[in-house]
Parts: sequence; C-alpha cells; structure tokens
Amino acid sequence: MASTGPPAMKYAFADAVLGLSFESLEPAVVDQAKRVFLYHVCTAFMGRQAAELNPAAGFAVIEALGNPPGPCTVIGHDLRLAATDAAYLNCHLIGGGGYDDVIFPAGMHAGLMVVPVAMAMAESQRSSGREFIAALVAGYEILGKIGRWTWSTASPRRPGPVFGPMATAGVCARLLGLDREQTATAIGYAAHAAMGLPCNLNTQIHAMACRAGIMSALYARAGGRCPADIIEGPLGFYRTFFGSSPASAAEVLEDFGRNHAIMASREKRYSGTMLNLVAVEKARQLILRHGLSADNVASVKLQLSEQRRRHPTAQLRPPYARPLEAFASCHFLIALLLLDGDIREDLRGGSKDDPEVLDVAGRVEARFVEHPNPIYARVTIRTKEGGIYEAEGDDHVFAPLDAAALLRKHARDVLSGDRIDRLVRSTAQLEKSRDVSELFSLLTPDTVHRQAPMRLSAN
Repeated sequence: MASTGPPAMKYAFADAVLGLSFESLEPAVVDQAKRVFLYHVCTAFMGRQAAELNPAAGFAVIEALGNPPGPCTVIGHDLRLAATDAAYLNCHLIGGGGYDDVIFPAGMHAGLMVVPVAMAMAESQRSSGREFIAALVAGYEILGKIGRWTWSTASPRRPGPVFGPMATAGVCARLLGLDREQTATAIGYAAHAAMGLPCNLNTQIHAMACRAGIMSALYARAGGRCPADIIEGPLGFYRTFFGSSPASAAEVLEDFGRNHAIMASREKRYSGTMLNLVAVEKARQLILRHGLSADNVASVKLQLSEQRRRHPTAQLRPPYARPLEAFASCHFLIALLLLDGDIREDLRGGSKDDPEVLDVAGRVEARFVEHPNPIYARVTIRTKEGGIYEAEGDDHVFAPLDAAALLRKHARDVLSGDRIDRLVRSTAQLEKSRDVSELFSLLTPDTVHRQAPMRLSAN
C-alpha cells in the first residue's frame, strides 16, 4: 500500500523550489533580484586583482583542465567556457575583493554561489530574464529558509558550503527544466556534496559548492537516483551534520516563497566579515554624531550575540597574522573609525601591526549575550571625560550604490562607457529579456585593453 504520510523531505524541497514562479514575485522582489545581480557584477570587477583572495588560483585550475570551451561568459574576460567552469571562475571573481553579499540570520554568502550558477545555467539554456530572476530568488530562498546558522552548533561549520550545493542544485533544476523526481534527486546529490569545515578556504570552497550543485543537477537529469530519506533519515543530511532532523518539511519551509530571503541581502562597504556590520555601523553613528575620536575615547564595550562566539575571526584581538584577519576583526575596524572617521583600506591596508591602530583596538572589549540574531550588537562608548554614549540594533542597510559609477571605476580597462551604460539599462529591463545571453555578452571586453587570462605569480 502506498504511503499516505507527508512526502520525503527531498520531494517537499523540490516542490517548494519548482513551485516558485516569477508571476508570484512582488515588484520589490524583482527589483531586488536585479540589484543583487548587478551588485555582484560590480564586485567581480572589483575582485579581479585582489591581493588576499586572488582569483588567479581559480583561473589556474581551469587552465590546467584545458579551458574547456562552452557558451558561458566569464565576467570581464574573452573566455567562453562550459557552465561548470564559468560558474567556478565567476565565483572566484565575485568573491575576490571580499565584497559579496551575506544574508542573515543564516549567515550565508548567497550571491557568491547563486549568482554565478544562475548566470552559467541561464546562459547555457538561453533562458529568459524572468526565468533567470526566478532562479535567483529560488536560490536565495533555499539558503535563507532551508539553510541555518551553523557556527553555534556542537561541531561548528561554515554554513554556506553546507547548504550551498542544495541552493545551486535548485537553481540548476529550475533552469534545466527538471521534473519533480529529478529535482528531488538533484537536491539529494547536493546533500551528499555538502561541505563546511570551519577552517577557512574563502572563495575556493564556495566555487566548489557551485560546481557541486551543477553536477548534482546534471546527475539527476542523466537518471541518477538517491534514497528517499537522504535529507531526514538516520544516515541523512540533517542527522549527519546537526545530530537531529526537523520534525517535518513544513517546519523548514513554513514561509518559503514569502518574505523572500533575497530581500535580506546585505552588501558590504568594506572588507571583512558581515558579522561586524551592526557593531561597526552603530559605533560609526555614535562617533560621527558626538564628535568622538581616538583622542577623547577611553573605551568601547560591545555586547555581541552568543551565536557568533565560535566564529574564528570576527572578534579577534591583536596580533593579526595577515591583513584579512585585521579587517575581519570588529576591534580593528572600530579603531580605524576612531582614528580616521572612516574605514579606509587604501590608507590602512598595511596597518595590521601599526602600534597606533593596535593601541586603539586595545580599548575595544567584547562580551557575548543571548540573542538569536548573530549580527546583534550593543555598543557603549565611554569618553575620557566620563561621557557615555550607547546604541544597539540587529540590522543595517546601506544606501544603494551607483552601479554605473562603480563600474566606470573598476571596469574601465575592459568595458567602454557606452557598454557600461547599456549593461545598467539592460539589467533594469531584465524581466523583458527573451534571452539573457544578450545581457551577459555586455560583461565581456570591448576596449583596446582586453583582459588577459589571469596567471598565478611565480612567487
């Protein structure tokens, strides 16, 4: 007799992913998806020559594989590669400068995985703008609703690569036109591909999650099969990673397709972990509002969410092993605000050992309090004259960037001003596009200074 109980979680997840339609999206969600896409195009151009997260390592990998040709664009380059390889490289580029977005409370670098995979698969399938937008939204939904914060678990993990393969597999399932059985299988394969060691590999590990999701979807389309209980079973995903499984899929998918996770995309304005977003911005508000500086501040006390305690770098105190560690530390960033009134990487990029900066960073103290949101912060600044200023919050949204101006700054060596204008205008009308490959063609060089493939330094 057939089971009359709820479907296995892989099927419930598949139904949620396939059930999301462009027509169901509110205009604000559509606009946000377009903004998310264009923002990550900007970060890709910003990340091309990054020192700490240099994308050249990714290019070296694909070159070693023979640069397999295909239909998919590599941002800012003349290369056209197979979908897996284009997504892999675009992930490296988007994350190269460390400015890709994060969604909370799950704590996922969503755009770093969803955008390059959606681009590659949509271009390979010549998908419409509406299909591309819906796939972006679905990918964010998987990470924001099925995904969860994992730094506070008994065995802490980096959450993006745990859930990233599922998200990218779901994106691919939609754009490949997989049916319910195939989509459920793709999600099952992706669960097998989950990673997430807390040891940091930055962009590289997210690029592996991109490839894993694509391969999972292609395995499913080719006829692959996986156990029905691969998500919730005794040997399945949840119990393997977290020790227990949700009671039902409904518990996980309660608002899937509503209160869309892509609306929680938070952009960066300086490098480092977004766990420090609220602490740093509340400190900035107090510093600017009350004329505070390193000269008149005696101490800065932070109350931070217990959820972030086991993150390896967010509250590091000096000494810092490398610049990336310094800019990941809330102590260091608040010291820069007190010294300079802003966070100036061009001015302080080499300041990880600067005695002046480290002295001010030493005035910052952090303790942990119970709060469900990992970016919650309460900031208390005491002046040398005894004044006390306080602020707290659990979110911060920066004003929108001028994408055209940002591209003119960071892409002017490969994109003409006319092409940049066309790119911005075409993105604004993305839902009207019949074939996104026309838009993505605007990401390739059209100036005399064409971008050569990256090479690793001999050093």
